Amino acid sequence: MKVSVSISNLRIRQDHSTSSASLGYVPPGLYDVYETYQGVDYTWYKISLGWIAGVDGVTISNAPGPVPQDSSKNQIYVGVSSLRIRENPTTTSNTIGFCEKGGYYDVLDTEQTAYYV
Repeated sequence: MKVSVSISNLRIRQDHSTSSASLGYVPPGLYDVYETYQGVDYTWYKISLGWIAGVDGVTISNAPGPVPQDSSKNQIYVGVSSLRIRENPTTTSNTIGFCEKGGYYDVLDTEQTAYYV
């Protein structure tokens, strides 16, 4: 999973809490996510620099895309023309549908690099 940060005033935190020590600001860019934590107000994402909150300007995606339509949900943005929806999280599993390019999909669960939408 990756997170795209499009704002320049997002604080990096030592832990997944707004009361945790600030380590500075994360530069806009695309970052690998190593861990997630569902807090009361935000979903938190552990990146190489520390923890960041899932606020407006933070997009969960495998490629940079627009801000999710509903920032209170864990959503992915599909930026490719053809993305298969599989019966199981393997490339050999039956295709049961397709995600539309430009669409937003709520992430219900994850398994390794697969998303349940």
